Amino acid sequence: MIAAIKLAGAAPKYTVYKGAGHVIWDKVFGEPELLPWVFAQKRIAKG
Repeated sequence: MIAAIKLAGAAPKYTVYKGAGHVIWDKVFGEPELLPWVFAQKRIAKG
């Protein structure tokens, strides 16, 4: 998925939690940079 996002011209920011499986929400939401990054995203107007 990351390769496809890069191919589309975006620069994804992501973290790999090795050995964590699918239940990582507590780790993800514990990251202090997550929510500021999410809310800083803006949609680029087309046209």
